[in-house]
Amino acid sequence: MAQLFTKREIRGLALLLPLLVMLAWVITEALHTAPSKPDNTPSPEVVFAQIDSINQALHLRQFDPNTVTYEELREMNIDKFVARNIVKYRSTGRTFSIPEDVAIVYGISDSLYAQLKPHIRIASKYLPQPKTYATDSLSNKGFPRKSRAFKRIAFDPNTLDAEGFYSLGCFTARQVEALVEYRERNGGFRSLLEFADCYLISDTLYAAMEEFITLSPLPEPEKILVDINSADSTALVALPGIGPASAVDIITYRERLGGYHSTEQLKDLAVIMDKNYDRFVKEIWCDSCKIRKIDINFVAPKELARHPYMTATRMRKILKQRQKRGGWSTIEEMIKDDIFTEEEAARISPYLQFNPVEK
Repeated sequence: MAQLFTKREIRGLALLLPLLVMLAWVITEALHTAPSKPDNTPSPEVVFAQIDSINQALHLRQFDPNTVTYEELREMNIDKFVARNIVKYRSTGRTFSIPEDVAIVYGISDSLYAQLKPHIRIASKYLPQPKTYATDSLSNKGFPRKSRAFKRIAFDPNTLDAEGFYSLGCFTARQVEALVEYRERNGGFRSLLEFADCYLISDTLYAAMEEFITLSPLPEPEKILVDINSADSTALVALPGIGPASAVDIITYRERLGGYHSTEQLKDLAVIMDKNYDRFVKEIWCDSCKIRKIDINFVAPKELARHPYMTATRMRKILKQRQKRGGWSTIEEMIKDDIFTEEEAARISPYLQFNPVEK
């Protein structure tokens, strides 16, 4: 019987097979230890952190999450990812019944919701409707469980207590509880339209009681002005017409000046246009007591040069005259020495102090 391989071929195969096995093992190990391609998809925590950083400078106004559009949300500088999810939430047939419903929208962090909450206004038709109870605490006090006809008596819905609403005859005990709670939650009724919009007031009922309503005005909330001599960038960005870049410039210029003595000084900044200044001027003030003074008779040249109202020519005059006469007692003396014009003196005098020089 003829052999398949010669002795020489057998010896060759014996040498080749171990090499092939070794090569296969090396390739297998290389495939197992090769670095996998990094996953560039950001985690939800990173996404939320990015959204929070974008939403630091929101321009919020009152909105109803049940009707607000994607474009209106973007105009308020809300991140497009969040704006899309708010609109998408409604597209599934769900509604926002209470402000806290907004907090469960994907992409809204706790810090973002804290900024949105004061501006959320949900229309009465979306609010939870009161349930009918066989008994309740107020009906046990003798108030009727079933509503009756309006008694046609004058009333003020901003001052009426629970018993007063019952005396109108058209509300059940449970409805009165809900009506008082609704009023307190919204801070009172600012107009007849707001009262009519309450989900407990039907169109027919409002038509019957409209001529008997006397609505007392609500006190205006106290507005806290922003002190531009102590405000940080967060407080400045909250003002209308001021963005992050403008806030940084305001603080930087404040440090160079030593503080603002007038809000008009903000107009010195190139980033503050007249139209923007008019938008926020009624919401700011400056505490001039916080100004950092310059002792003109002893200040070092390097420190004096940092002040934005100080030019090189004016510095040379100050140093030369100070060396010659020793110093000044008033700004008027500096005007006489031709260091400042009267207009320049009026501008810089809030930043100067004149400690006496020993002669």
